[in-house]
Amino acid sequence: MRLEHLFFNLAIAIVCGMAYQRLAGRDPSVIILLAAFLPDLDVPMHIGVHVLEWISGIMVPFVHGSFHNLPALAAISLGVAFVASRFGIRFWDAGLCTAIGYGTHMVCDAVAFNEVPYLLWPLGPARTGPVPYWYSPDLFHIAQGSVLAVAVALVLLVALARTLIEGRGWIRHYTHPTFT
Repeated sequence: MRLEHLFFNLAIAIVCGMAYQRLAGRDPSVIILLAAFLPDLDVPMHIGVHVLEWISGIMVPFVHGSFHNLPALAAISLGVAFVASRFGIRFWDAGLCTAIGYGTHMVCDAVAFNEVPYLLWPLGPARTGPVPYWYSPDLFHIAQGSVLAVAVALVLLVALARTLIEGRGWIRHYTHPTFT
């Protein structure tokens, strides 16, 4: 679902960037694209957890999807905002755009993989293993063609709408991003 996340987040970034540009005079929405894959940081961390389990002998309930919840969204958004503010990016811009990109990823996964009950962990049920899902990658085993087609069509639609409203100048926010 990597390609689908990229395209759905691009569509959200284009719309949010247009609104942000009108309200604040700047467009930090490229951060939404960068945040698209943050919930999947648990994949490489999963390997480290297995090594720690092997060394310590203590089992840790950590599986892929452990970061797909609202507390992780809040913690990672605040962390990214704090680090980004040290590099001159406004705290609010980085935090909000990270939360939007992270949240878009979680919504896509919740729809495709039936993960809605896990979004409120630790207040709700914990993930204990694979969940049933209808998503099956059929496009070179990296994307589901129908989901990707919807995502690409959505990107084209919002890009066309923004171009009709603002002209072609908005594209520079993605080719040469500035955060001030």
